[in-house]
Amino acid sequence: MVVKRGQNLTGLRENNSYAILQRLQKKKCTACELAEELSISTAAVSIIMSELIEGGYVISNAVKRQGKTGRPQTEYSVNPNFGCVAAISLADKSVKIGLADMCGKLFSRANIDDIDEFDSSVFYETVIKLKDLLGKHCENIPLFGIEMAIPGKIEKETGEIIRSYQFNAVLKEDKNYIKNLFQKHFGVPVKLNNDLFLSLIGELEQGGSFDEMNNVLLVHVGVGLGSAMVFNGVPYRGNRGLAGEIGLINVYENGETKPLDTVSSLLSIRKYINTAYGENYTYDEIFGLYSNGDERVVERVCHTAKVLGNVIKDLNEVLDLDGIVINGGGVKFGEKYLEIIRSEVKRSNDVKIAFSCILDDAELIGAARRGVERAIARRFGQ
Repeated sequence: MVVKRGQNLTGLRENNSYAILQRLQKKKCTACELAEELSISTAAVSIIMSELIEGGYVISNAVKRQGKTGRPQTEYSVNPNFGCVAAISLADKSVKIGLADMCGKLFSRANIDDIDEFDSSVFYETVIKLKDLLGKHCENIPLFGIEMAIPGKIEKETGEIIRSYQFNAVLKEDKNYIKNLFQKHFGVPVKLNNDLFLSLIGELEQGGSFDEMNNVLLVHVGVGLGSAMVFNGVPYRGNRGLAGEIGLINVYENGETKPLDTVSSLLSIRKYINTAYGENYTYDEIFGLYSNGDERVVERVCHTAKVLGNVIKDLNEVLDLDGIVINGGGVKFGEKYLEIIRSEVKRSNDVKIAFSCILDDAELIGAARRGVERAIARRFGQ
């Protein structure tokens, strides 16, 4: 443990407690294992563990014996019920609300679907649904914080929304409307974060999608397009947390230069099909037309996959990735859609390309994980 010059014993104890809880978030450990891994004396670990157990942060588990004759040792783990956090995703025309325990596990959920516009009524309905979940499942468990996944450009340190077209209706008069509303109703810290960054955290947390890959591009094909990156096993966010705006890359189509988002996003596909047919098909109806082999829909979807694949190919030329993972509603177009993207990318480099293993839940899982990390950090003065 690195101790800052002038740091008092209380601060050191809090730092060590925080480090222990971080480690216990990942796996159960004995006091000896914690002392060895964190370079803290076993005596100090014993004192801290007693305090953490008394405070309700940690619970002791079954005895672990070293060998047949070794001295029995107690394993410790985070007490999942010493508090909870709320994870909220506001993206792709829906709201997902989840409650997570202090191990980051989601245990209760609610949704608001088919949202035409994110106006104040949607946010008040979200407040009501969250209060309902807390009343049903957390009557005696304190809420420590709210983590929100927001599409658009979000400043990584402050959580300030720099730009998010979905929320123009509520942000034009007060850019902190969302944060202030939830702080007013729940009285806990509220942090806004980019939805694709939290989706990336969820993918890393859950495992599977990124197995044996250290340099990965996550591409979200939803109502809008976005991406997030992992370099050398670490999420990359850029200087201000704004990296990943793949939808703003210009492409050439029908003699025009236009943003990729206006070609390959689900919103752009829907607009194209509805204009072509003079209809007002929903996203689900368009997926159905595609599955049933509608010639015009299939042709358009395949074209957008080819354009997206070409952009990913160019990015891979620059970044030299281990793999590319696709998530969002676009995965409903299935293996043929993925194969078109794959064939474009592989024209320059044979890189692994796959759909996400956890599909629509990634950003909620990521929000839960970040919310728990932030809550524990605040409890111990970090």
